[in-house]
Amino acid sequence: MIRLVLCIPLCFFTGCGTPTRPLTMAGPDAVVAKYAEPSGPLVMVVERPVYDRTASHSTIDPRTLVAVLQPSQATWLAAARLNAVQGLDLVAAMQASLSDAPPAQDSYLALTVANELPPADASGQRVVEGGHWRWVGMTSDNGLVRCQLSLLDGQDRVLARVSMDTVTAATLAADIGLIIRVSPERISAVALKKD
Repeated sequence: MIRLVLCIPLCFFTGCGTPTRPLTMAGPDAVVAKYAEPSGPLVMVVERPVYDRTASHSTIDPRTLVAVLQPSQATWLAAARLNAVQGLDLVAAMQASLSDAPPAQDSYLALTVANELPPADASGQRVVEGGHWRWVGMTSDNGLVRCQLSLLDGQDRVLARVSMDTVTAATLAADIGLIIRVSPERISAVALKKD
């Protein structure tokens, strides 16, 4: 009787039976939402690892996701995954450019997408093989400094461009650098295997 009483809470906290762990597997390099034109405020998101779910299974991508999120729709409008080298290169380029940037005079984050994009799949995403973020630099727009980050496909064609103020850009660079440096990738033998 005592064993049964002890077993019930144990099953509650740890689960009965063998737990199933998601596979470690690379997901899409980049995606653009089917309807990627923003219709409300945006935020930049940096996270790792990335959990992907399909009808049949769940997987974990050990790379770092950098995405433009529209909170009102809970949608990543444009996103790409960076390995550690790509992430550190992006951070270095951003920090070198931002080191002499004037302080932001306003808060600004906008996304524009190209007219020609890959077709959307059944989930409503436009998957971009070889997609990646590239720091473009800073421009001046009516006296306001704008930082530019582009989402490119595998042939370096621009699919989307993020424009932001200097504080947003500096915060993004710091977030990417922190995630990459604090918790290094642990890639198993199947990490880069794709379906």
